[in-house]
Amino acid sequence: MAILLPAAPAGDGALLHAIEIAGARVGWLCLGGGAPMADPAPAGLDSLLDTLVAQFAEAVRGRHAETALPRRLDVQEAVSTLLARMDSLDDAAPAVLEAICRRLGFVFGSLRDIDPQRQAMRTVALWHAPDPALAEFAEGSRPHVFARGVGLVGRAWQEGRPVWFEDGEMSGQFLRARAASLAGFHAAVALPIFAGGEVVGVLAFLAQAPLRADQEMLGIFTMLGSQLGQFVERRRQENEIRHVNRLYSVLSAINRLMVKAEGREELFSGACRIAHELGGFGAAAIGSYDPVLDQVVSVQGYGDSRATIGPSHDVPLHSVPPDGRGEVTRAVIGARLVFENDLAASPERGGDRRRALIQLGYRSCAALPLMLDGKVVGVFILYSREPGYFTPPVLALLEEVAADIGFGLDHIRSRDRLAYLTHHDPLTGLPNRVLFEDRLGQAMIAAGRAGTRIAVLFMDIRRFRDFNHLLGRKEGDRLLQQFAHRLQAVSRNPENLARIGGDHFATFLPDVGDAFSIARRVEQGLNDSVTEATAPDGHALRLTGIVGVAVYPDDGGDVATLLRNVSAALFNAKATGRQLLFYEPSLNAHVADKLRMTGRLLKAAERAQFQLHYQPKIHARGGALHGVEALMRWQDGDRGFVPPAEFIPLLEDSGLIRDVGFWAIRQALVDRRGWRAAGIQAPRVAVNVSPIQFQDDGFIPGICRLLEEFGDGDTAGGGLDIEITESLIMTDVAGTIAKLDTLRQMGIGIAVDDFGTGYSSLSYLARLPVHALKIDRSFVGVMAESSESMMIIQAIITLAHGLDLTVVAEGVETEEQAKLLRLLRCDELQGFHFAHPMPAATLAASLSAS
Repeated sequence: MAILLPAAPAGDGALLHAIEIAGARVGWLCLGGGAPMADPAPAGLDSLLDTLVAQFAEAVRGRHAETALPRRLDVQEAVSTLLARMDSLDDAAPAVLEAICRRLGFVFGSLRDIDPQRQAMRTVALWHAPDPALAEFAEGSRPHVFARGVGLVGRAWQEGRPVWFEDGEMSGQFLRARAASLAGFHAAVALPIFAGGEVVGVLAFLAQAPLRADQEMLGIFTMLGSQLGQFVERRRQENEIRHVNRLYSVLSAINRLMVKAEGREELFSGACRIAHELGGFGAAAIGSYDPVLDQVVSVQGYGDSRATIGPSHDVPLHSVPPDGRGEVTRAVIGARLVFENDLAASPERGGDRRRALIQLGYRSCAALPLMLDGKVVGVFILYSREPGYFTPPVLALLEEVAADIGFGLDHIRSRDRLAYLTHHDPLTGLPNRVLFEDRLGQAMIAAGRAGTRIAVLFMDIRRFRDFNHLLGRKEGDRLLQQFAHRLQAVSRNPENLARIGGDHFATFLPDVGDAFSIARRVEQGLNDSVTEATAPDGHALRLTGIVGVAVYPDDGGDVATLLRNVSAALFNAKATGRQLLFYEPSLNAHVADKLRMTGRLLKAAERAQFQLHYQPKIHARGGALHGVEALMRWQDGDRGFVPPAEFIPLLEDSGLIRDVGFWAIRQALVDRRGWRAAGIQAPRVAVNVSPIQFQDDGFIPGICRLLEEFGDGDTAGGGLDIEITESLIMTDVAGTIAKLDTLRQMGIGIAVDDFGTGYSSLSYLARLPVHALKIDRSFVGVMAESSESMMIIQAIITLAHGLDLTVVAEGVETEEQAKLLRLLRCDELQGFHFAHPMPAATLAASLSAS
């Protein structure tokens, strides 16, 4: 627009034309002459002036662009340099604010981030030029919390674009207008910082002079918002990758810990230490949950102030009102992972413990319930000083960590249970023979040093077999438990009491006097231990004990001799009807009986009086025949059928088991070959191998010869499996493994028989080249009535499947037992419920019919 001045005060005329750039007036073009201007101006002058002004404006814009680019690059380079040195925008913020303010002419700058849960902004950092008024304004701004859409920064957050107050608008739109006016502010700008497609913070700058929102400044601020947003997003991704990698290390370390941890304490302590050292958590704690008291009690902690971080509640968790429940309480009650990424946002939750954590600088927390059998047994708590630490990928890995610790607890429980069973009787809970002999040996060493005497007692229940037959096995087991409990109650040394088999109990009395004082103590104990029961006809039954006694060192200087002699004393007490009998050398007469029986066994081997009967093993699910077990039978010419429990120990004691054992393997192979020749689909045959036979140097060569002569060339190992006992494994671990490896290379299957009744080491079991574990019938027989036996069987099955082994349950006598074993995922079943042992011909007929 041109303005004509016909006559200037000096007498000359002039023509003025406004110069505008981007809609803003930046100056005037003035043309004057030595004479007054004609009014109106000559035709075409306006058009000429418009052209001149446009050219001038273009030149000015170009010059501005040339000067703006270096300033933009200067700010960008300064900010980039500062960000490169820092791990987070929070750390870099003070220096970044100062750099921007000094380069762009602002005297005050602030950075605020957004809490998405509270929908509010908190102050991260402030900077101001040296000025008391500015310092006072900054102190008033620091604690202020901004809501979305409120004030300068609230509008920038809501609108997602820079918001500019040029001048004269402070009182109307600035939230702290009066304070801003006292500080001398005239202009302000706020720009949002975007990361991941959302506003994560707002930068604000104030100036003490008017400042127009020109394109140059808007471009610089847009660049800054993008630059800072990219930094935040990049750091987020880097932090998340770092956190995830750390948690993978934690996961791996805890998996290794589970294998070697000896107990719950070591597992918990190690998990907390791993979380702190490898996971980078400032503190970690594990609390145990007591469902009876409904409380969490601190068990282990690692990192800052265990007393502060450990979970602690004086009142039951469910009594805490919902609005006051911290992350630990909510995790236990809800049985789910609970996390908080800003502890300071709700300091009232969790009480004093949370406030103490906030004072220590912690901002994020996660509580992971530890589960066992579907129930919460504890809680794993992790603390980080980083706000927003627990992202979805981190939480997913933490779920795995908690699951692994829960699996570790189950593994330790199963291992402890198996270790307990190694030394304890599952029915009565008393020590077994292995533990009894160990304790007796230790007591004998101490007595030898002190010069004192020990009385060793073996006890049977008088007429227990009659009671068991009359009342049934279930009631008989209950009587055994009652009798054992009674013995413990009246014993002066209950820790020395053991059940060594059947109705056989043992104990020893340290530091005893003469035979008379021993007899008085034993007879008093027998009288006090009398147990009463009721027969089906209503009559009362009395269970009393029969005791044999041997004394150290009089009757033996070592455990084996002492036990042999006390066993002789008990044998003679039962034979003579005496309630209490001390050992005498003449009692060894029973050795002569054993020798006579051994002679009869030798003749039985020569006269082919031994037979093999076969008992099927079936698949638990489908019921199909999987294999058979060969069981030795002896038909004596004078006595008739002799129970295996009587003659097999004599075969082992005499060494005849070597020859008879090879006969059994050869006969099994011959019978199997006969079935095949008859066109029958012959199952694999399992034969029990005695430790004495297995340890013989000729065992492996003998097996090779038998397979070459009688084996089935079409079936691996000739269709032969062998079954060994746990005691055999531990006799010579290295030698046993070498022999078993050789047998497996031949294709022979190997099963561990009567598993759970011996004392094998789990560390060796994992190394053995076996294919199956057989659960002893003593567990199967009582599993329907005994939750303890059920738990043992489940532990054995879990252990076996973890080692990729087949599980066979023997002694299955009822459909109820079979059903329970199927539910526990047992693989194969064997017992009278399916078939009694039968001769080879009978089995062949059965196979042909099916």
